[in-house]
Amino acid sequence: MTQFVEAKETLERSIQLVRKRNRLPVGGPLGPRYVTLSYNYARLLEKMGDVNTAQEMYREITQLYPSYSDASVRLGYILLGRGDLVGSEECAQKAVTSSSTNSRSFAASLLAKVRTKQRAYPSLQKVLEKGSEKKLDMYSEVALASFWTENLYSMEPERRNRMLERIHRLLAKVIRESPSNAVAAAGIGCFLAMNQQYSDARDVFSSVVAHRYCGNNFKVNLAHVQVEIGKESKRRAHGASKTADSSSFQQAAKLYMDAIDNIRTANSDSELLLYLARTIFEAGDYDEALRLTQKILHLSPQFLPLWYNFAVALQECSSAKMESNLKSVKQIKQGAAELDRAHRLFGRLRSYVPYEGSGPVHAKPTPHSTEAHYRFCKERLNKARVVLVNAEQTERTAQERLEQQKREVERQLADEKAQREEAERKRLEEKEALEQRQRLLDEKLQHELLQKDQNEVISDGGDPDMPYPREEAILQSKKRKAVESDEGEEDSEHEEDGGPKNIKRNKVISESESDESSQSSV
Repeated sequence: MTQFVEAKETLERSIQLVRKRNRLPVGGPLGPRYVTLSYNYARLLEKMGDVNTAQEMYREITQLYPSYSDASVRLGYILLGRGDLVGSEECAQKAVTSSSTNSRSFAASLLAKVRTKQRAYPSLQKVLEKGSEKKLDMYSEVALASFWTENLYSMEPERRNRMLERIHRLLAKVIRESPSNAVAAAGIGCFLAMNQQYSDARDVFSSVVAHRYCGNNFKVNLAHVQVEIGKESKRRAHGASKTADSSSFQQAAKLYMDAIDNIRTANSDSELLLYLARTIFEAGDYDEALRLTQKILHLSPQFLPLWYNFAVALQECSSAKMESNLKSVKQIKQGAAELDRAHRLFGRLRSYVPYEGSGPVHAKPTPHSTEAHYRFCKERLNKARVVLVNAEQTERTAQERLEQQKREVERQLADEKAQREEAERKRLEEKEALEQRQRLLDEKLQHELLQKDQNEVISDGGDPDMPYPREEAILQSKKRKAVESDEGEEDSEHEEDGGPKNIKRNKVISESESDESSQSSV
């Protein structure tokens, strides 16, 4: 885009210089000498997206200079893109009589596109064959080969084989004349794919996809070939081939998604999404394929063949759920509902008039295939209903058994809880009884000890109603004994020595009495 902006600025400066040098009014034509400058500026505006301004400039050029056929061709392409087939055809018819070989070639290609849009295939073939016979350029030859390739499916087998040979000769001629022609190389890849030489076709398309300018346009062809390789591996279905087909489908899906991001045309979204849905369907992911098909239906709900594909996706989703070894009642119900919906869709589609409108699906379903799907869904639906009834009965039985087991477990838990509570109650009662016995024993022992102490105090001359504890009573008893022993010694000494010992004895007695008085106060 930066290069386009720079080119636009350069062209605008050139146009200003031309107007200034030739004293031309602003907005007026530049004159016959500078018509190519005006055409290039209009072409640049078209590439940058300003199609309206480019269309006005092309129209002005064709009116002032009718012999300038390049402007007529570009104007015809713009009108074709906007759906004006009549105006586009007029521009092509005007340019096809040009004296320039290249202009006639481009005009013939434009006319071929118009005939394709009009579905005038006989006239289209005449235009292409006429261009090829006159040897206008390689474009007409490649376009003719492309036209024959697109119509191979509608031909009988013998005519189809002859047409394939003509396509091969025509494209080989173009490749010999222009080895770097990527479009012709892609045509060779299509020819190889038509002959089921998918590995060779993949190699050809891989080299074409690497082209710097037109590689994105051929990613779809490479994806088609990858899908066919995956389908072949899937049909063989032996060990390692399962990995191969999965890899092929994954590569094809990635190519389709890249094409969806890079290619934007009127019908590209629906068509590429349909290719992607088919790839995912072939890979076995039926739920995702069903989701994509629903998305395509939102884009083109009027196109009946899409409803056929949607019904087929519903049928396969249902079959996958019903044939699963680990299916639940919910899955069976969902599968039965999808099968019932597919059955109703096939019932409506089997009587429809063959649809001739344009849409993303090229291969139209036949009444025979629709009828076959309808009968298949009808038979499977009857079996699905029986399976659903049996599954519901089995689930009810299992649920009842589960509820019974649950009640049994709850009863066992309640019994165990009651037993634990009873054991705990007994343990507490035993503990309380033991503590009670221990308290009684302690009280009895204390009483006996107290009685014994009182008896000892009485025998020692103490007061039996003394409020002291046992230890204090013993202490007082010991003190009395000590005092008495001291008194005895003092008496003996006094008798031997006289008065001083008497004083000491009186002192000891007074100390003893003071101790007793202090304890009494305490």
